Amino acid sequence: MPHKILKINSDPEYYNKDIKRLKVKIRKVYNRRKLGVNYMVKLKHLSKQLLAEKKRAQETYLKSILSKEGKCWSDFYKYVKRRKGNRENIPVIKDDSGRIITDPIEKANSLDSYYSTVFSCEDYCANTGWGEHYQPLRN
Repeated sequence: MPHKILKINSDPEYYNKDIKRLKVKIRKVYNRRKLGVNYMVKLKHLSKQLLAEKKRAQETYLKSILSKEGKCWSDFYKYVKRRKGNRENIPVIKDDSGRIITDPIEKANSLDSYYSTVFSCEDYCANTGWGEHYQPLRN
């Protein structure tokens, strides 16, 4: 039985029909860009036009949000939260034994131990002769 999986639309709420049409045009021209130089010129022109339209729509959206008296702050914070996005820096990782690490301090320690084994000066210094002139830093 065929079925269609619907994706959540990732476009911001201030995108209008003109911006969506420009995105479709850019996708079509992008797929034809290898057919000639004129497509590359058209792609650059449409990309600049899309950026200008996005900026104009964003400014209009912000003005409309901030012009509201009572409900303005909840909409404004929704906008800011969407623009900010997810700020988790390091995703869940596995250590060398296969254990899943979620704690930030354990992640840091695991990455530290891994990189200290990969990037060590002992092997490099011994093989290149650089260690003869190498003096460790002292406080």
